Amino acid sequence: MTQIENAQIKELSNQIEAQNIRIEAQIIRQEQSNLVVHEIKDALLGNPISKDGGLVKRLELVETSVEAFRVIKSKWLGIIWFIVAGACSLTAIYYAISIWKYLYK
Repeated sequence: MTQIENAQIKELSNQIEAQNIRIEAQIIRQEQSNLVVHEIKDALLGNPISKDGGLVKRLELVETSVEAFRVIKSKWLGIIWFIVAGACSLTAIYYAISIWKYLYK
């Protein structure tokens, strides 16, 4: 082989080696991305081994707790409004009786 051919072969070998390094780096980045996606999936949907349900299950629990709180709150709010309305009515009756007594003594 001539010196030019040897130089071309060496250049091609270097290019192939550089391409192999880029491909390996790309494969490593892809594997890391797949790992991150898998971790996010496990966090959202839960780990299949522990079967905890992940954030989706926790969100469902929070929603049911909030709904139960709303039901309890609405019941108590109704009772409080009933008591306040009763107290206002009794106060109005008391003042009406006081005015009546004062006017018709």
